[in-house]
Amino acid sequence: MWQTGLHCSLVGASGIGMGRDVRGSVVHAFLTWLVVGLVTASMAGELPAKLVAAGAFKDRFSGPGKAVDGKVETEFVFHWANKGGWLVLDLGAGQVLEAVEITNAREDRVFWLTEVYVGADGVHWRPLLGRKTNLSMWRPNETTRVTLADAVGRYVKLAFSGGGPRGGIAEVKFIGRPNRPERHLLMWATDLERDYLAKMDYFEKDLGITDLWLDSVESAFPQTNRNSGFKPWVESGALATLRERNIRYWLGEHESFGHLVNTPEALHDDLAWRTTLRRMREIYAEARKLGFRGLVFDAEDYDGVPKAVKERYKDQTDYVSGWTFNDEFGYAGGYYQ
Repeated sequence: MWQTGLHCSLVGASGIGMGRDVRGSVVHAFLTWLVVGLVTASMAGELPAKLVAAGAFKDRFSGPGKAVDGKVETEFVFHWANKGGWLVLDLGAGQVLEAVEITNAREDRVFWLTEVYVGADGVHWRPLLGRKTNLSMWRPNETTRVTLADAVGRYVKLAFSGGGPRGGIAEVKFIGRPNRPERHLLMWATDLERDYLAKMDYFEKDLGITDLWLDSVESAFPQTNRNSGFKPWVESGALATLRERNIRYWLGEHESFGHLVNTPEALHDDLAWRTTLRRMREIYAEARKLGFRGLVFDAEDYDGVPKAVKERYKDQTDYVSGWTFNDEFGYAGGYYQ
């Protein structure tokens, strides 16, 4: 752990967090975490869902609650399936949503899951698919599992379309887990035995953590870390132990981008970026095979901008960092745009 104190906030299981490393009264570095899912499989389970609202073309529908009653014999039915129908469901609390399972009707089967939306209040929505997804139709009551990019929300809206005069959905199930960002632990530690293997009970039983963000393992970027490589983690049984305890582990990219963005010239260095992308493909493929849940990009600004570059931009911003070059990011600067 970073002994001098780390102030941070996190958003969901995937997303962006902001923070600062504070040493005494001096802000040493501004940090941004970009959290990216790598693996779809996890220790997730079925989430409870309660009907909130439903609709269809000209409000011609019946039995929307039957889509979440646990019985494939009962169905949510809507007329003129080409125009579609929709359901709004309450998951009871903020949940990490990983997949949805749709069981088609016995007779009036539907072509498409048109879209999946998530939201915090049941009014404002964010789409997760961006296109239609085909549902199995050849046999009665076939189930289609649609994997989702990890999203956090309490309310889910499902839209269906395609078919004959009527369409039906027999059952809907959501797969995921409770959203507990306070139980994600960022580890900046470099002793496998002392900092991890000896603390497994502490992680699981005392802290109740669900996710470990592991730095100093392997990196696709140039860093100042003393990385271990994957081999010690496999041979020590640490990764297997984390899986047995249902603790998900993420690959941390500490200081990612930092050495590649400190001048406009560095941003346009194609050779350096090609090397970085090649290393990303190699390392992240191996991480996925080893069960890492995803990536945590810690994009730090350690004030590595040369004086000449600061002078060039001094009239455009009061602080010149690697993210404030006008031509690349605009006058205000911006992360990951």
